[in-house]
Amino acid sequence: MIKSSSQETNRLPFVLIFISGLFVGAVTIYRNIAATLQFNPTGVILGSLFGLCYIVIFSSLFFLLKLLPSRYVVWLPAAILWGSGTVTTLVYESGQGMRDLFPQLGLSIFAASFAGAWPEEIGKAVGVLLILLSFRSLNKPWHGLVVGFFVGLGFTILEDIGYGSVAGLLDPSSDVSGVVGVWMIRTLAGPAQHAVYSGIIGFGLGLALFSEGRYMRWRWGVAAAFFALGFGCHFLWNISPESMAVSLVAMASAAVIGYGAFIYLAVKCYRENREMNSVGL
Repeated sequence: MIKSSSQETNRLPFVLIFISGLFVGAVTIYRNIAATLQFNPTGVILGSLFGLCYIVIFSSLFFLLKLLPSRYVVWLPAAILWGSGTVTTLVYESGQGMRDLFPQLGLSIFAASFAGAWPEEIGKAVGVLLILLSFRSLNKPWHGLVVGFFVGLGFTILEDIGYGSVAGLLDPSSDVSGVVGVWMIRTLAGPAQHAVYSGIIGFGLGLALFSEGRYMRWRWGVAAAFFALGFGCHFLWNISPESMAVSLVAMASAAVIGYGAFIYLAVKCYRENREMNSVGL
């Protein structure tokens, strides 16, 4: 765990890198929203309201479960900003190259997986790591789970604003019905999906950083294992086989493994935190 004064001083480089990433992300969000407002302001307004509802609902849930780390008024907005802006920047810069490469290699089935899951999960993991290393109040393994969840939720919100805005233009009835329809479908088909994947990865990072008495090899192994689990579920969800049956099986497998793992970890964290509070730790 990060405890000594020298270690505390070493937070500064991580804070500076994190703030720089947030600035880049804020520019991306501004450009994205400004462009979307020009062709469908309804999509932006409704999408922002839906996104705010997501944040309120999930933050309230974690708060009621006593799993929301302190000083959330600072780190939580930063996590949302990193996920929605900084991760989106990384995807913009690298995703299209991946999407073009794999069809040329005859591996179109994996194009969406590498174009999406690869840069997205790396970007989200970097954000979680920087947040955990930047805020003193974040110092327990399960904090990584919660921080990772909100980083992923930020990405979900901006992505759904984009999808909803485009769908609003294509809907024959009205922009409103198109936007609402997309948000409802994506909420029901894969609720908080990005948040779940990065929450799993974040738990591994928290465990690696804040477990006491562990060798460095163990810490790297734990972080890598949980990253592989979160990334693997996202990768599986995104594969694009020609067979619809195979695609549905892959998506169902990703959902069962991903949501199952996240729920298990969340319950584990809740019980451990309750036990610690009961003995005054």
